[in-house]
Amino acid sequence: MDRRSTRVNRIVAAAFALGLLALQPATLVLAESPLPSASPQANTDITIEARALLGGHVRPGAWTAIAVHVTNSGPSIDGELRIGSAQGTTSQYGLEIQLPTDANKEVTLYAQTQIFGSRINVELVSGDQVIASQQVQIRSHDAYSPIVAVIAERPEGLLPQINAALVNPNFTTPTVITLTAADLPPRVEAWAAIDRLVWQDVDAALLSDAQTEALRLWLGAGGQLVIVGGTTGRGTLTGFDVPDADLLPFEPTGTIDVAASDLVPLVGALPADAATTPAVGGLLRRGTILARSGDDVIAAQQPYGRGQVTLIGFNPAERWLAGGATASALWHRLLPPVTGQALNPLQLPDDSQIVYALQNVPQVALPPIEQLFVLLVAYIALIGPINYIVLRRLDKREWAWITIPALVVVFAVGSYGLGASLKGSDVIVNEVGVIRASQGSGRGIGQIYVGIYSPTRRSFQVSIQGGALLSNPISQVQQTGSEQPLDVLFGSSASHLRNFEVGFGVVRGFRAEAPADAPQIESDLHLASGRLQGTLTNRSDSTLENIAIVFGGGVAVLDSLEAGKSSTIDIDTTTGNQFGYALSEQIFGSSFPRDAATARAVYTRRAVIDQLFNYGSVPSADAPLLLAWHSGSVVDVDLAGETPNRVGDALYMISLGVSLDANQVFADQAMKRTIIATDASQAWGDSGSLNLSRGTMTIENRPISFSGTFTATALEIALTQGEQTSLAGKGSIVEPLPADQQPDQDDPVSNSSAGPTPSPDPNITPDPNATPIPPVKPGVPGGPDVPGQMPFGLPALQL
Repeated sequence: MDRRSTRVNRIVAAAFALGLLALQPATLVLAESPLPSASPQANTDITIEARALLGGHVRPGAWTAIAVHVTNSGPSIDGELRIGSAQGTTSQYGLEIQLPTDANKEVTLYAQTQIFGSRINVELVSGDQVIASQQVQIRSHDAYSPIVAVIAERPEGLLPQINAALVNPNFTTPTVITLTAADLPPRVEAWAAIDRLVWQDVDAALLSDAQTEALRLWLGAGGQLVIVGGTTGRGTLTGFDVPDADLLPFEPTGTIDVAASDLVPLVGALPADAATTPAVGGLLRRGTILARSGDDVIAAQQPYGRGQVTLIGFNPAERWLAGGATASALWHRLLPPVTGQALNPLQLPDDSQIVYALQNVPQVALPPIEQLFVLLVAYIALIGPINYIVLRRLDKREWAWITIPALVVVFAVGSYGLGASLKGSDVIVNEVGVIRASQGSGRGIGQIYVGIYSPTRRSFQVSIQGGALLSNPISQVQQTGSEQPLDVLFGSSASHLRNFEVGFGVVRGFRAEAPADAPQIESDLHLASGRLQGTLTNRSDSTLENIAIVFGGGVAVLDSLEAGKSSTIDIDTTTGNQFGYALSEQIFGSSFPRDAATARAVYTRRAVIDQLFNYGSVPSADAPLLLAWHSGSVVDVDLAGETPNRVGDALYMISLGVSLDANQVFADQAMKRTIIATDASQAWGDSGSLNLSRGTMTIENRPISFSGTFTATALEIALTQGEQTSLAGKGSIVEPLPADQQPDQDDPVSNSSAGPTPSPDPNITPDPNATPIPPVKPGVPGGPDVPGQMPFGLPALQL
C-alpha cells in the first residue's frame, strides 16, 4: 500500500468518526420523554395537605378523588396541581390553580391509579418546578371484589355482623370499609369503587348538594343504599328528603315499639331472648313492604333507576338482633351475595370490544371488489402482453429490462394512492357513548369512548367542554399491565389532552366520563299475568333507533321511534330466552346489512351490547330497561387547528316504571333469589340456576319490587339437570310428604329420601311385549332411593 492510499484511508476514517459524533446530538433531541418531569424546588411559603376520598380504596380503571388543601403565604403563583404514580410511569392528571398571596383553597383532583399501586404523588407545579408535594396512600382492590361501605356514628356495632354474614366460600368475600360523609366524592364518576352503601345514625344533611346529586346518579346507575335505624330516630333521615329525590320508600313519621314477631319476615326464626324493640315507622310512599307493625311500615324497599334503596326502621345492633342466625339472616337479605359481575355498573371490567369498534370509521374500509379486480387485470395485461406487443412493434424487446420495473413502480405508486384515497386524507373523530339514566330525569352518566384517526403521524391538542374526566381505555391497562401515558389538564370550563400522539393511519382512543343529556321518555307499562304491556313515547327532539325493552328475560324490539311518537309494547316474561340467544342477536338478528354505512353502525352497536351484556347475562329484573340508539356525537371534541369529520353512536340505557295488575304471575326472571344460609361446601346460584353439593341451603324468593301487598296462591317449581323449561303458573299440584316421611328438621341430610316412589299413571296401560328394564343398584343414577342419600342429581325441597 503506498503512502497516498494510507493518507486517504485516514481521512475517510476521520470523516466517519466525525459523522458519528455529529449524529449524536440529533439522536438525543429525538429521544424526548412523552411526559416532561418537573424538577423539585422547595417553597416554604406553600403548604399542601392531600387525602384520598373513599378512605383511599380504589379500583383499577375507576376514578380516584383526592381532596387537596393548599395555602400560600408568599408571592402569587399560577400553576397546576398534578397527580401521578410514585413510579412516574403512568398518565398524569393536572388541575389549573391560581394562588394569590394569603390564598387558602380546597379543591378535588381526579386520577386513574395503577394496578396494585399503593401510593400516588400530589404535586404543585409552576412551569418546570415542583414547588410542593405530598404522597397519598391508597389501597387497590381487584376488579371483581365487591366493596361495601359503612357510614355510621358507631360502625363497630354493625361491622362484626356484616362481616360474618358476608363470609361465604362459594363467593368472593366482599371488603367492608368504614367511611364518613366527608369521604364521599362530589362527582359520581369517583363512586365506582363502591358497590353498596350502608348508612346509620349519620345526618344526611351533612351531604353537600354535589354529593347528594352524585348519590342519586350512583343509585340510578345501579348502586344499592341500605339505611338502617339506630338511636337517633327519624332526625338523621330528613336529609334524604331533598326536593325531587324520592330516596326513602316510606315517610318516617315517628318512633314506635315493635313486637319481635313483627320482624320475622326479615330476621327469620326468633331467638329465645327476642324482645320488643323501638323502630322508626311511617307510611309507604312507593316500593315493597318488607315488614310492618300494625298500620306502620317499619321496613321497605324501592327500586331507584337501576339501583335500589332499602330503609330498615329498627337498629340491627340491638343485643338480640346482633348475633348468630338472626343477624346472618337479616344481612343476607339486605346484602345478598354477588353472583355475577361485582363491579358497580359505572365501571366496566373490560372495554376491549368497544375500543375495537372505534377502529370502524367510515373512510377506513376495504376497496370495492370490482376496483381490485380491474386493477389486477390491468396490471397483468399491461406488464405482460401489452408491454410485449408494443416493444415488438418498436423492435425494442430488449427494453423490457427497463419497462417492466418502470411499470411495477407506476402500479405500486398508483395502488398506494388508491389506498390513501380510500383510507382518507382527513382527520376523523369517532365517538361511542353509553349514557345511563333514570326515566324522566333528562340527565345521566355518560361514558364516551373517543377515537381519533390521523392519516399522518402527529400530535393533537384535544379539548372537551364541560370538564369531562379523561383517561386511557381500561383494557389497555389491564391487558398489558402498562399504558401509553396521557397528559391530562382539567380546567375551569374544559378538559384538555396535551400532545395526544396518533400514529400514521391508525385510530387511537381514550375515555371521557361526564354527566350527559338523556332523552325524555314517557312510559305507561303494566305487568298482567306475566305479560308486560303498554305504550312507550319519545318526548325528545330526535329519532331513537334500534330500540329494545328488556324485562324478565323477554325482549321487545322496535326499529325506530320518531320524536313525539308512541309505540305499543307487549312482552311475555314467562317464556324467557328459550334458545339462549345473545341479547345483541335478539335485537339486531344474525345478519349484517349490505349498505356500508348501516353495516358500520350495526357492527358498532352489536359490539357495545356484547360488551355490556356478556353472553347469557340479562339486565336486572327490578324494572324494565330501555336500550335505544342515537347517531351523532355526545360530547364536543375540539382539535386545535383542525376541522375533523365527526361520526358517532350513543346508547341510552334508561330504566322505566311499571305497575302491576291485581292478578299476577311472577315468572322466574321476575323473581329475586337470595341464599339465606347454607352448610354445604358448594352452594351458589345465579339468574338461571342453583348449585348445591351434599348439604342444605335456605333460599328466599321474592318478586320484583312493587307497591302494595299481595296474597300468594301458588308456587311453581321445576327441577331439571340443565334442560330448559318454562314456568307460567300452570303446573301440577304436588302434595307434601306425609309426616312420617318428613326429614329430620335439625339434620335433614342424615336420613333424607326422595319421598315415595311415584305411582304409575292409571291412564297408561303397560305394554306386555315391552322389554323389561333391568334392575339397578341402589345409590346410582336411576336407582331406587337409599335411606340417608338423596336421589342422584336432584335435591329435596321443603317449603
